Amino acid sequence: MSRARCYDHPSLDAVARCSEQGCGKYICEDCYNTWEPAAGTWEGTALCYGCATALIYHNAADVSKFKRTVMREYIIIGIGAIIGLIFGLNSNYGIVGVWIGLGVGANMPVIGYRFMLAYKGTREKDLWNVAIAAGWGLIGILLGPLVPVYKIWIRVQQTIRLENIVIEEEETLRFMRDYYEYTIVIEGADNSDDFEELTSMGGVLFNNTFARSVIRKGEDAAHLRLRKGVVRIAANGEIIRRVA
Repeated sequence: MSRARCYDHPSLDAVARCSEQGCGKYICEDCYNTWEPAAGTWEGTALCYGCATALIYHNAADVSKFKRTVMREYIIIGIGAIIGLIFGLNSNYGIVGVWIGLGVGANMPVIGYRFMLAYKGTREKDLWNVAIAAGWGLIGILLGPLVPVYKIWIRVQQTIRLENIVIEEEETLRFMRDYYEYTIVIEGADNSDDFEELTSMGGVLFNNTFARSVIRKGEDAAHLRLRKGVVRIAANGEIIRRVA
């Protein structure tokens, strides 16, 4: 009975299959060692190249969803602040009225959300959510727009951090793609094809970032960079889910 072969490298025997969360393809020892996340919810699972790169797309999709949510928060806070400002300007309390109007208005999203939960919840939760809503109203009266501004600042910092993760993972994705291409080319190379020929001007691997890394720093260092990138993808997924 013939042994199963790696889906991506047919000349190599398979040692595992891509996990149940993945696609179930057979993978060789190199794929198993290279694409195993070793962090986050995927730690200890075998993944093929396709499923490993899919983690990057999942992370990018989660960041995009977070950014849309944040934009809605900005709009709601802005509308609340404008309404509060109008009431404050039309009050008889001058700058104090403006301060309170901005604070309570900008906090209206969370106040309204808590009242909605109170309307839908049990009696005990009703009282708790009403108390929280009243607390946010008091915060708006005392601190004015400071808390909403702080919230916006936090969201801005979170958005910048997640956008940097996406940029970092785009670079990792290219390195992963180039390593995948590298293994396919090396596996299929004729005996007459040597590494220098493949990476020289006009060679198949001339613009391959993994091959260039091998030339500059050696194969071990290139593999280490690749593994760090794969592990970081899974860890980034946990960071994104905690923030979003």
